[in-house]
Amino acid sequence: MKNCISVILGGGRGTRLFPLTKNRAKPAVPLGGKYRLIDVAISNCLHAGLEKIFVLTQFNSASLNRHIFRTYRFSEFSQGFIEILPAELSSDNTDWYQGTADAVRQNIKNFQFPSLENFVILGGDQLYRMDLRHLLRTHQRNGADISIAVIPVSAEKISRFGIVRIGQNKEIIDYREKPQAASSISDMVGDRSLLPEGMERPLPTPFYWASMGIYIMKKNVLEHLLLELKGDDFEKDIIPHALKNFQIYAFLFTGYWEDLGIISSFYRANLAMISNPAPINLYNNLTTVYTRHRHLPPSLAINTKIEGGLLAAGSKLINCNIKHSVVGIRCIIHSGAVIEDSILMGADYFDTEPKLTSPLDTYVPIGIGGGSIIRRAIIDKNVRMGQNVVIDNTNGVPHLDSDLYYIREGIIVIPKNTVIPDNFRIETHPDYIESQSPVTHS
Repeated sequence: MKNCISVILGGGRGTRLFPLTKNRAKPAVPLGGKYRLIDVAISNCLHAGLEKIFVLTQFNSASLNRHIFRTYRFSEFSQGFIEILPAELSSDNTDWYQGTADAVRQNIKNFQFPSLENFVILGGDQLYRMDLRHLLRTHQRNGADISIAVIPVSAEKISRFGIVRIGQNKEIIDYREKPQAASSISDMVGDRSLLPEGMERPLPTPFYWASMGIYIMKKNVLEHLLLELKGDDFEKDIIPHALKNFQIYAFLFTGYWEDLGIISSFYRANLAMISNPAPINLYNNLTTVYTRHRHLPPSLAINTKIEGGLLAAGSKLINCNIKHSVVGIRCIIHSGAVIEDSILMGADYFDTEPKLTSPLDTYVPIGIGGGSIIRRAIIDKNVRMGQNVVIDNTNGVPHLDSDLYYIREGIIVIPKNTVIPDNFRIETHPDYIESQSPVTHS
Protein backbone atom coordinates (compact mmCIF):
# COMPACT_ATOMS: atom_id res chain seq x y z
CA MET A 1 0.00 0.00 0.00
CA LYS A 2 3.02 2.29 0.44
CA ASN A 3 3.41 2.39 -3.36
CA CYS A 4 -0.14 3.69 -3.87
CA ILE A 5 -1.76 7.06 -3.44
CA SER A 6 -5.48 7.70 -3.05
CA VAL A 7 -7.29 10.40 -4.98
CA ILE A 8 -10.76 11.25 -3.66
CA LEU A 9 -12.93 13.24 -6.06
CA GLY A 10 -14.84 16.02 -4.35
CA GLY A 11 -17.65 15.97 -6.90
CA GLY A 12 -19.31 18.59 -9.07
CA ARG A 13 -21.99 21.11 -8.20
CA GLY A 14 -24.18 18.51 -6.52
CA THR A 15 -27.37 19.83 -8.11
CA ARG A 16 -29.25 16.58 -7.53
CA LEU A 17 -28.53 16.84 -3.80
CA PHE A 18 -29.69 20.46 -3.60
CA PRO A 19 -30.55 22.19 -1.23
CA LEU A 20 -28.17 20.21 1.00
CA THR A 21 -25.41 21.38 -1.37
CA LYS A 22 -26.56 24.98 -1.53
CA ASN A 23 -23.59 26.19 0.54
CA ARG A 24 -21.41 23.08 0.83
CA ALA A 25 -19.73 20.48 -1.36
CA LYS A 26 -21.35 17.05 -1.64
CA PRO A 27 -18.68 15.28 0.43
CA ALA A 28 -19.25 17.80 3.26
CA VAL A 29 -22.95 16.94 3.67
CA PRO A 30 -23.63 15.57 7.20
CA LEU A 31 -24.33 11.84 7.47
CA GLY A 32 -25.68 9.61 10.22
CA GLY A 33 -25.99 12.32 12.85
CA LYS A 34 -22.27 12.99 13.38
CA TYR A 35 -20.27 12.19 10.22
CA ARG A 36 -19.77 13.77 6.81
CA LEU A 37 -19.84 11.90 3.50
CA ILE A 38 -16.10 12.37 2.95
CA ASP A 39 -15.40 10.44 6.17
CA VAL A 40 -16.50 7.17 4.53
CA ALA A 41 -13.96 7.32 1.69
CA ILE A 42 -11.14 8.51 3.94
CA SER A 43 -11.90 5.81 6.55
CA ASN A 44 -11.82 3.08 3.89
CA CYS A 45 -8.39 4.34 2.82
CA LEU A 46 -6.99 4.52 6.36
CA HIS A 47 -8.22 1.03 7.27
CA ALA A 48 -6.38 -0.31 4.22
CA GLY A 49 -3.12 1.44 5.11
CA LEU A 50 -3.48 4.03 2.36
CA GLU A 51 -2.13 7.10 4.10
CA LYS A 52 -1.16 9.31 1.15
CA ILE A 53 -4.51 10.87 0.29
CA PHE A 54 -5.38 13.76 -2.00
CA VAL A 55 -8.87 15.30 -2.02
CA LEU A 56 -9.76 17.25 -5.18
CA THR A 57 -12.27 20.02 -4.48
CA GLN A 58 -13.95 22.76 -6.45
CA PHE A 59 -17.51 23.88 -5.61
CA ASN A 60 -18.48 25.27 -2.19
CA SER A 61 -15.43 23.62 -0.66
CA ALA A 62 -14.83 25.85 2.40
CA SER A 63 -16.67 23.63 4.91
CA LEU A 64 -15.16 20.48 3.41
CA ASN A 65 -11.65 21.92 3.67
CA ARG A 66 -12.30 23.02 7.25
CA HIS A 67 -13.62 19.59 8.26
CA ILE A 68 -10.64 17.73 6.79
CA PHE A 69 -8.14 20.14 8.36
CA ARG A 70 -9.73 19.82 11.81
CA THR A 71 -10.25 16.07 11.68
CA TYR A 72 -7.28 14.27 10.16
CA ARG A 73 -3.89 14.78 11.76
CA PHE A 74 -1.03 12.32 11.32
CA SER A 75 1.83 11.70 13.71
CA GLU A 76 5.08 13.50 12.94
CA PHE A 77 6.66 10.02 12.75
CA SER A 78 4.28 9.01 9.95
CA GLN A 79 4.67 9.73 6.25
CA GLY A 80 0.91 9.89 5.88
CA PHE A 81 -1.01 13.00 4.90
CA ILE A 82 -4.32 14.23 3.55
CA GLU A 83 -3.83 17.12 1.14
CA ILE A 84 -6.62 19.21 -0.32
CA LEU A 85 -6.14 20.24 -3.95
CA PRO A 86 -8.71 22.87 -4.96
CA ALA A 87 -9.21 23.77 -8.61
CA GLU A 88 -6.88 26.60 -9.56
CA LEU A 89 -6.05 28.60 -12.65
CA SER A 90 -2.45 28.68 -13.86
CA SER A 91 -0.43 29.05 -17.03
CA ASP A 92 -0.99 25.33 -17.66
CA ASN A 93 -4.61 25.14 -16.49
CA THR A 94 -6.83 27.92 -17.78
CA ASP A 95 -10.15 26.43 -16.71
CA TRP A 96 -11.79 24.78 -13.69
CA TYR A 97 -12.16 21.00 -13.45
CA GLN A 98 -14.34 19.86 -16.34
CA GLY A 99 -14.92 16.31 -15.07
CA THR A 100 -13.43 13.48 -13.03
CA ALA A 101 -10.59 12.72 -15.45
CA ASP A 102 -9.79 16.38 -16.02
CA ALA A 103 -9.54 16.95 -12.26
CA VAL A 104 -6.88 14.23 -12.00
CA ARG A 105 -5.17 15.43 -15.19
CA GLN A 106 -4.77 18.96 -13.85
CA ASN A 107 -3.05 17.59 -10.74
CA ILE A 108 -0.70 15.03 -12.29
CA LYS A 109 2.23 17.30 -11.41
CA ASN A 110 1.28 16.95 -7.72
CA PHE A 111 1.34 13.14 -7.81
CA GLN A 112 5.00 12.55 -8.57
CA PHE A 113 6.46 10.12 -6.01
CA PRO A 114 9.55 7.99 -6.75
CA SER A 115 8.02 4.66 -5.70
CA LEU A 116 4.47 5.28 -6.95
CA GLU A 117 2.98 2.29 -8.80
CA ASN A 118 -0.82 2.59 -8.58
CA PHE A 119 -3.51 5.20 -8.15
CA VAL A 120 -6.61 4.39 -6.10
CA ILE A 121 -9.37 6.72 -7.30
CA LEU A 122 -12.56 7.07 -5.22
CA GLY A 123 -15.70 9.17 -5.08
CA GLY A 124 -16.41 11.27 -2.03
CA ASP A 125 -20.19 10.85 -1.91
CA GLN A 126 -20.80 7.11 -1.45
CA LEU A 127 -21.69 4.98 1.57
CA TYR A 128 -20.02 1.57 1.71
CA ARG A 129 -17.35 -0.47 3.49
CA MET A 130 -14.72 -1.99 1.20
CA ASP A 131 -11.39 -3.59 2.00
CA LEU A 132 -9.22 -1.75 -0.51
CA ARG A 133 -6.36 -4.15 0.23
CA HIS A 134 -8.44 -6.93 -1.31
CA LEU A 135 -9.13 -4.73 -4.33
CA LEU A 136 -5.40 -4.04 -4.78
CA ARG A 137 -4.42 -7.70 -4.38
CA THR A 138 -7.00 -8.68 -7.00
CA HIS A 139 -5.68 -5.95 -9.30
CA GLN A 140 -2.12 -7.26 -8.98
CA ARG A 141 -3.10 -10.93 -9.25
CA ASN A 142 -4.92 -10.24 -12.53
CA GLY A 143 -1.99 -8.26 -13.92
CA ALA A 144 -4.53 -5.54 -14.68
CA ASP A 145 -3.72 -2.13 -16.07
CA ILE A 146 -7.02 -0.86 -14.68
CA SER A 147 -9.41 -2.43 -12.17
CA ILE A 148 -12.97 -1.19 -11.75
CA ALA A 149 -15.14 -2.04 -8.74
CA VAL A 150 -18.61 -3.06 -9.91
CA ILE A 151 -21.86 -3.83 -8.15
CA PRO A 152 -25.02 -5.64 -9.32
CA VAL A 153 -28.00 -3.36 -10.06
CA SER A 154 -31.52 -3.90 -11.38
CA ALA A 155 -32.75 -2.86 -14.82
CA GLU A 156 -34.52 0.16 -13.28
CA LYS A 157 -31.19 1.66 -12.19
CA ILE A 158 -29.02 1.18 -15.27
CA SER A 159 -29.60 4.72 -16.56
CA ARG A 160 -27.65 6.07 -13.56
CA PHE A 161 -24.49 4.02 -14.11
CA GLY A 162 -21.88 2.83 -16.54
CA ILE A 163 -22.72 -0.83 -17.27
CA VAL A 164 -20.02 -3.42 -18.00
CA ARG A 165 -19.97 -6.88 -19.57
CA ILE A 166 -17.63 -9.30 -17.84
CA GLY A 167 -15.89 -12.36 -19.24
CA GLN A 168 -15.25 -15.65 -17.46
CA ASN A 169 -11.93 -14.41 -16.07
CA LYS A 170 -13.64 -11.21 -14.90
CA GLU A 171 -12.03 -9.14 -17.62
CA ILE A 172 -14.23 -6.29 -18.84
CA ILE A 173 -15.03 -6.77 -22.51
CA ASP A 174 -17.68 -4.10 -23.06
CA TYR A 175 -18.84 -0.87 -21.46
CA ARG A 176 -21.94 1.29 -21.98
CA GLU A 177 -22.37 4.65 -20.29
CA LYS A 178 -25.82 5.16 -18.70
CA PRO A 179 -27.97 3.14 -21.12
CA GLN A 180 -31.57 4.35 -21.17
CA ALA A 181 -33.25 0.99 -21.76
CA ALA A 182 -32.49 -2.60 -20.81
CA SER A 183 -33.35 -3.67 -24.35
CA SER A 184 -30.26 -1.84 -25.61
CA ILE A 185 -27.93 -3.94 -23.40
CA SER A 186 -29.55 -7.36 -23.60
CA ASP A 187 -26.10 -8.88 -24.15
CA MET A 188 -24.80 -7.43 -20.86
CA VAL A 189 -27.03 -9.24 -18.37
CA GLY A 190 -25.01 -10.40 -15.38
CA ASP A 191 -23.82 -14.02 -15.21
CA ARG A 192 -24.69 -15.60 -11.86
CA SER A 193 -21.94 -18.19 -12.26
CA LEU A 194 -19.38 -15.43 -11.64
CA LEU A 195 -20.80 -14.47 -8.26
CA PRO A 196 -18.66 -15.14 -5.17
CA GLU A 197 -19.44 -18.38 -3.35
CA GLY A 198 -21.74 -18.13 -0.34
CA MET A 199 -23.14 -14.77 -1.32
CA GLU A 200 -26.35 -14.24 0.63
CA ARG A 201 -27.48 -10.95 -0.84
CA PRO A 202 -30.58 -11.43 -3.04
CA LEU A 203 -30.17 -10.17 -6.58
CA PRO A 204 -32.81 -8.91 -9.02
CA THR A 205 -33.60 -10.85 -12.16
CA PRO A 206 -32.07 -9.81 -14.45
CA PHE A 207 -29.16 -7.86 -12.97
CA TYR A 208 -26.33 -5.87 -14.50
CA TRP A 209 -22.83 -5.01 -13.32
CA ALA A 210 -22.50 -1.26 -12.75
CA SER A 211 -19.34 0.73 -12.18
CA MET A 212 -19.05 2.15 -8.67
CA GLY A 213 -16.64 4.88 -9.76
CA ILE A 214 -13.84 3.19 -7.78
CA TYR A 215 -10.68 2.44 -9.76
CA ILE A 216 -7.12 1.23 -9.41
CA MET A 217 -4.91 2.33 -12.28
CA LYS A 218 -1.25 1.75 -12.96
CA LYS A 219 0.66 5.02 -12.81
CA ASN A 220 2.05 4.82 -16.35
CA VAL A 221 -1.33 3.79 -17.79
CA LEU A 222 -3.20 6.63 -16.10
CA GLU A 223 -0.64 9.21 -17.16
CA HIS A 224 -0.69 7.94 -20.73
CA LEU A 225 -4.48 8.04 -20.96
CA LEU A 226 -4.83 11.49 -19.42
CA LEU A 227 -2.06 13.07 -21.47
CA GLU A 228 -3.01 11.44 -24.78
CA LEU A 229 -6.79 11.87 -24.57
CA LYS A 230 -8.79 15.06 -24.29
CA GLY A 231 -11.86 13.53 -22.59
CA ASP A 232 -12.92 15.00 -19.26
CA ASP A 233 -14.66 12.03 -17.58
CA PHE A 234 -13.34 8.60 -16.72
CA GLU A 235 -16.52 6.68 -17.48
CA LYS A 236 -17.69 8.69 -20.45
CA ASP A 237 -14.36 9.22 -22.23
CA ILE A 238 -11.37 7.42 -20.71
CA ILE A 239 -12.64 3.90 -19.91
CA PRO A 240 -14.26 3.20 -23.32
CA HIS A 241 -11.02 4.16 -25.07
CA ALA A 242 -8.85 2.21 -22.61
CA LEU A 243 -10.79 -0.99 -23.36
CA LYS A 244 -9.21 -1.06 -26.82
CA ASN A 245 -5.62 -0.96 -25.63
CA PHE A 246 -5.33 -2.06 -22.00
CA GLN A 247 -6.23 -4.95 -19.71
CA ILE A 248 -9.24 -3.91 -17.61
CA TYR A 249 -10.68 -6.22 -14.95
CA ALA A 250 -13.75 -6.05 -12.73
CA PHE A 251 -13.68 -6.34 -8.97
CA LEU A 252 -17.05 -7.83 -7.99
CA PHE A 253 -18.43 -6.10 -4.92
CA THR A 254 -21.59 -7.60 -3.44
CA GLY A 255 -21.79 -5.73 -0.13
CA TYR A 256 -23.88 -2.71 0.75
CA TRP A 257 -23.23 0.37 -1.37
CA GLU A 258 -25.27 3.50 -1.93
CA ASP A 259 -24.50 6.42 -4.18
CA LEU A 260 -25.71 9.41 -2.13
CA GLY A 261 -25.89 11.82 -5.05
CA ILE A 262 -29.68 12.31 -4.90
CA ILE A 263 -32.02 13.23 -2.05
CA SER A 264 -33.95 9.95 -2.01
CA SER A 265 -30.83 7.76 -1.77
CA PHE A 266 -29.33 10.04 0.88
CA TYR A 267 -32.55 9.87 2.90
CA ARG A 268 -32.83 6.10 2.51
CA ALA A 269 -29.20 5.44 3.49
CA ASN A 270 -29.41 7.53 6.65
CA LEU A 271 -32.54 5.78 7.89
CA ALA A 272 -31.06 2.38 7.01
CA MET A 273 -28.48 2.97 9.77
CA ILE A 274 -31.27 2.65 12.34
CA SER A 275 -32.01 -0.99 11.50
CA ASN A 276 -30.46 -3.89 13.41
CA PRO A 277 -28.36 -5.23 11.87
CA ALA A 278 -27.63 -2.10 9.84
CA PRO A 279 -26.07 -2.43 6.37
CA ILE A 280 -23.07 -0.44 7.64
CA ASN A 281 -21.83 -1.58 11.05
CA LEU A 282 -20.87 1.52 13.03
CA TYR A 283 -20.13 -0.52 16.16
CA ASN A 284 -17.03 -2.40 15.08
CA ASN A 285 -13.50 -1.33 16.00
CA LEU A 286 -12.17 -2.77 12.75
CA THR A 287 -14.48 -0.72 10.55
CA THR A 288 -14.62 2.57 12.43
CA VAL A 289 -15.82 5.55 10.42
CA TYR A 290 -13.49 8.31 11.52
CA THR A 291 -14.72 11.86 11.94
CA ARG A 292 -13.97 15.03 13.84
CA HIS A 293 -13.58 14.58 17.60
CA ARG A 294 -15.89 16.97 19.45
CA HIS A 295 -15.98 17.61 23.19
CA LEU A 296 -19.74 17.27 23.54
CA PRO A 297 -21.84 16.21 26.52
CA PRO A 298 -23.84 12.97 26.37
CA SER A 299 -27.33 13.07 24.93
CA LEU A 300 -30.13 13.82 27.39
CA ALA A 301 -33.60 12.29 27.09
CA ILE A 302 -36.34 13.13 29.62
CA ASN A 303 -39.85 11.67 29.40
CA THR A 304 -39.14 10.83 25.77
CA LYS A 305 -40.44 7.87 23.77
CA ILE A 306 -38.00 6.55 21.17
CA GLU A 307 -39.12 3.89 18.67
CA GLY A 308 -35.94 3.43 16.68
CA GLY A 309 -33.48 6.29 16.52
CA LEU A 310 -29.87 7.24 15.97
CA LEU A 311 -28.92 9.84 18.60
CA ALA A 312 -25.73 11.88 18.32
CA ALA A 313 -23.87 13.48 21.21
CA GLY A 314 -24.95 16.79 22.69
CA SER A 315 -28.65 16.41 21.90
CA LYS A 316 -31.49 17.17 24.33
CA LEU A 317 -34.86 15.45 23.95
CA ILE A 318 -37.49 16.74 26.35
CA ASN A 319 -40.92 15.09 26.58
CA CYS A 320 -41.09 14.27 22.87
CA ASN A 321 -41.68 11.29 20.58
CA ILE A 322 -39.00 10.01 18.19
CA LYS A 323 -39.82 7.30 15.67
CA HIS A 324 -37.35 5.89 13.13
CA SER A 325 -35.31 9.11 12.87
CA VAL A 326 -31.75 10.40 12.99
CA VAL A 327 -31.07 13.06 15.63
CA GLY A 328 -27.84 14.93 14.93
CA ILE A 329 -25.27 16.62 17.16
CA ARG A 330 -26.48 19.40 19.50
CA CYS A 331 -30.08 18.80 18.42
CA ILE A 332 -32.62 20.33 20.84
CA ILE A 333 -36.20 18.98 20.69
CA HIS A 334 -38.76 20.58 22.99
CA SER A 335 -41.83 19.28 24.78
CA GLY A 336 -44.62 17.73 22.76
CA ALA A 337 -42.69 17.51 19.48
CA VAL A 338 -43.18 14.47 17.23
CA ILE A 339 -40.41 13.36 14.84
CA GLU A 340 -41.13 10.48 12.45
CA ASP A 341 -39.06 9.04 9.58
CA SER A 342 -36.87 12.13 9.49
CA ILE A 343 -33.27 13.27 9.54
CA LEU A 344 -32.35 16.11 11.91
CA MET A 345 -28.78 17.24 11.27
CA GLY A 346 -28.51 19.23 14.48
CA ALA A 347 -26.42 22.35 14.96
CA ASP A 348 -22.88 23.70 14.67
CA TYR A 349 -23.07 25.29 18.11
CA PHE A 350 -25.23 25.51 21.23
CA ASP A 351 -27.62 28.41 21.01
CA THR A 352 -27.49 31.31 23.46
CA GLU A 353 -30.65 33.39 23.75
CA PRO A 354 -29.91 37.08 23.04
CA LYS A 355 -31.36 39.96 25.00
CA LEU A 356 -34.55 41.32 23.41
CA THR A 357 -34.34 45.00 22.56
CA SER A 358 -38.07 45.71 22.50
CA PRO A 359 -41.37 44.02 23.46
CA LEU A 360 -42.07 43.34 19.77
CA ASP A 361 -38.93 41.27 19.29
CA THR A 362 -39.43 37.57 18.90
CA TYR A 363 -36.76 34.96 19.26
CA VAL A 364 -36.78 31.44 17.82
CA PRO A 365 -34.02 29.26 19.31
CA ILE A 366 -32.10 26.68 17.32
CA GLY A 367 -33.90 23.35 17.46
CA ILE A 368 -37.44 21.99 17.19
CA GLY A 369 -40.10 23.97 19.03
CA GLY A 370 -42.63 22.44 21.39
CA GLY A 371 -45.66 20.80 19.82
CA SER A 372 -44.12 20.68 16.33
CA ILE A 373 -44.68 17.69 14.06
CA ILE A 374 -42.10 16.55 11.49
CA ARG A 375 -42.66 13.60 9.19
CA ARG A 376 -40.55 12.31 6.28
CA ALA A 377 -38.26 15.33 6.20
CA ILE A 378 -34.62 16.38 6.27
CA ILE A 379 -33.91 19.30 8.60
CA ASP A 380 -30.48 20.78 7.85
CA LYS A 381 -28.18 22.33 10.47
CA ASN A 382 -28.95 25.37 12.61
CA VAL A 383 -32.65 25.44 11.71
CA ARG A 384 -34.74 27.52 14.12
CA MET A 385 -38.20 26.03 14.22
CA GLY A 386 -40.90 27.66 16.33
CA GLN A 387 -43.68 26.04 18.31
CA ASN A 388 -46.62 24.06 16.84
CA VAL A 389 -45.06 23.89 13.37
CA VAL A 390 -46.20 21.12 11.02
CA ILE A 391 -43.74 19.73 8.44
CA ASP A 392 -45.61 16.99 6.62
CA ASN A 393 -46.10 16.34 2.90
CA THR A 394 -49.67 15.18 3.41
CA ASN A 395 -50.59 15.37 -0.27
CA GLY A 396 -47.50 13.55 -1.51
CA VAL A 397 -46.23 16.36 -3.74
CA PRO A 398 -43.13 14.95 -5.52
CA HIS A 399 -41.25 18.17 -6.34
CA LEU A 400 -41.58 21.78 -5.23
CA ASP A 401 -39.44 24.89 -4.62
CA SER A 402 -40.46 27.61 -2.19
CA ASP A 403 -38.79 30.29 -0.11
CA LEU A 404 -38.93 28.22 3.04
CA TYR A 405 -38.49 24.59 1.98
CA TYR A 406 -38.00 22.26 -0.94
CA ILE A 407 -39.58 18.95 -1.83
CA ARG A 408 -37.53 16.37 -3.67
CA GLU A 409 -39.00 12.96 -4.52
CA GLY A 410 -41.69 13.56 -1.90
CA ILE A 411 -39.18 14.37 0.85
CA ILE A 412 -39.35 17.81 2.51
CA VAL A 413 -35.96 19.50 2.95
CA ILE A 414 -35.52 22.54 5.21
CA PRO A 415 -32.26 24.34 4.26
CA LYS A 416 -29.51 25.23 6.69
CA ASN A 417 -30.07 28.32 8.92
CA THR A 418 -33.76 28.61 8.05
CA VAL A 419 -35.98 30.33 10.63
CA ILE A 420 -39.58 29.09 10.82
CA PRO A 421 -42.03 31.06 12.99
CA ASP A 422 -44.52 29.64 15.46
CA ASN A 423 -47.64 27.90 14.15
CA PHE A 424 -46.34 27.62 10.60
CA ARG A 425 -47.78 24.70 8.62
CA ILE A 426 -46.49 23.16 5.43
CA GLU A 427 -49.59 22.38 3.44
CA THR A 428 -48.55 21.06 0.07
CA HIS A 429 -51.55 22.28 -1.90
CA PRO A 430 -50.12 24.88 -4.37
CA ASP A 431 -52.80 27.52 -3.66
CA TYR A 432 -52.07 27.31 0.06
CA ILE A 433 -48.30 27.58 -0.39
CA GLU A 434 -48.56 30.98 -2.06
CA SER A 435 -50.45 32.39 0.94
CA GLN A 436 -47.75 31.48 3.48
CA SER A 437 -45.67 34.12 5.21
CA PRO A 438 -42.00 34.08 4.17
CA VAL A 439 -39.30 32.36 6.16
CA THR A 440 -35.99 34.09 6.59
CA HIS A 441 -32.51 32.65 6.12
CA SER A 442 -29.90 33.96 8.50
